[in-house]
Amino acid sequence: MNEDEMIEEILSRKRRNGGSKPTINVEVDSAHDTSTEEPKKPNGNGTDPGPNLGPEPPPAEPPPRDPIDALVARFNQKYFVVNDNGRPCIYAPQHDPVLNRRVYHRMSPAGLRLLYENELVQVGTIQKGENKGKPKYATAANIWLGHKNRKQFINGVIFDPANRNPDPQTFNFWTGFAVEPKQGSWDNLQDHLRTNVCQGNEAHYKYLLDWMADAVQHPAKQGEVAIVMRGIEGCGKGTLARAMLRVFGQHGFAVSNTAHLTGRFNAHLRDCVILFADEAFAGDKQDVGVLKSIVTEATLTIEPKFGAVEQTANYLHIILASNEGWVIPASLHSRRWFVLDVSDARAGDRAYWKALYHELEHGGGAAAMLHDLLRRDLKDVDLRAVPVTDALKEQRKRSADAATAWWVECLGRGWVFDSELGLEGHWQRWHDFVPTEVLFASYKQYCHEHHERRPLSRELFGGWMREIGANPGRMRTQPVGEHLTDETVPAPSGSYTRRVARLIMHDHPHGYTVGTLDDARDAFEKWSHLDVEWDGGATP
Repeated sequence: MNEDEMIEEILSRKRRNGGSKPTINVEVDSAHDTSTEEPKKPNGNGTDPGPNLGPEPPPAEPPPRDPIDALVARFNQKYFVVNDNGRPCIYAPQHDPVLNRRVYHRMSPAGLRLLYENELVQVGTIQKGENKGKPKYATAANIWLGHKNRKQFINGVIFDPANRNPDPQTFNFWTGFAVEPKQGSWDNLQDHLRTNVCQGNEAHYKYLLDWMADAVQHPAKQGEVAIVMRGIEGCGKGTLARAMLRVFGQHGFAVSNTAHLTGRFNAHLRDCVILFADEAFAGDKQDVGVLKSIVTEATLTIEPKFGAVEQTANYLHIILASNEGWVIPASLHSRRWFVLDVSDARAGDRAYWKALYHELEHGGGAAAMLHDLLRRDLKDVDLRAVPVTDALKEQRKRSADAATAWWVECLGRGWVFDSELGLEGHWQRWHDFVPTEVLFASYKQYCHEHHERRPLSRELFGGWMREIGANPGRMRTQPVGEHLTDETVPAPSGSYTRRVARLIMHDHPHGYTVGTLDDARDAFEKWSHLDVEWDGGATP
């Protein structure tokens, strides 16, 4: 059925039902100029509200009198056609009152036509044939889709907070900050950041402010370092994120579900600068790789539901908060995490938090914070020089791989191999030289007890031992294990055989010199950059 037949069917149905759709009687002039005001493009510092986003401002001029002009203007307020990653579609921007942010629903031309199939517009009269002189109709959706002044961005969509290549035919998701910078007071928040979040450490406080200033001064740059805060409920570990989300508005997003942080469908990250993960990641090894990539990689893989996968620039500045012991996968030499243990001194102090949030939300605190951060001098600041906090060291310990955790356990107890046959007298001592057979058997035992799914091979294990400073070599006859053996015991009435535990001795076995217990501990701390409180250990 073609469009004319479809329209006639709709009209017939309406006549049979006793109703009629109001129509607009107007001749459509293909050269008719219905151009609307040129939309503004956001500027580089993000203070302009930008095109097509947020609540639309009232029209500067009276609405067009021409019915077709009015129809096109009405549709332009609600929809626009875009080239979305090579796929033409229609965006229907709407304000989500729950999330308090603008969302973009994707729609096909067929879907738009279905929505407006029953809105018919008389566009003139039929000029030829037996129906000459009768009204000619078109659906509202088809009029808008075929009109030269429909709103469209045929060169594509981008998210560029710096607006480096302004193009009226490219849609930029960036809308600017949600508040206007204005001089004022945000003293309460500063006190919280200095006193509670950084616990009075001025170097940590300075780094935190530098990180915040870099986010607002360079939103079109990857955050590079994630802020991580641990603390009990009510200590204010999410207050910093709340302030930054207030400033970034549309371009801030809070998640509390791991799937929203590391899951497959992540279109919400497409126009995000500040990402706050509140209890969304608590050391789940399954998601370690994804979390590391969104912190360190220069690009993001965005996959909307029912949409094409695409690569975009990664502008995320990530803040994580948790009350769990293990929060992040921090390797021994990681420099991507600024980890802070938040003081609980103000937990439950309702007056303190009431004053702080009133200043932030109603007293101009967010605008004052943005004002000061935009003017903060970052000329000599290197955010990659992350302070190694005690909290970061704790995360490194908790994130240690199986080999590192095994060696820490050996150094802590003061011996390498746990005897299963009662030969503790030999094994529960520290030996300067340990055969490879003994080391690898102890490591495998640890992996088995801790359900390690990917233990090192013997070859890789040897490389790891050399990495931590152990020297390979060979030594005179050494025990390389233990076993049960039959032993003949003389007796008055003859002799008998019994099973006894004995050391397995090898001549000049391969192994590693690890030094005294104190030397081995010092070498490990130097290699790992961890400060470990060791117990006394076994007798050397």
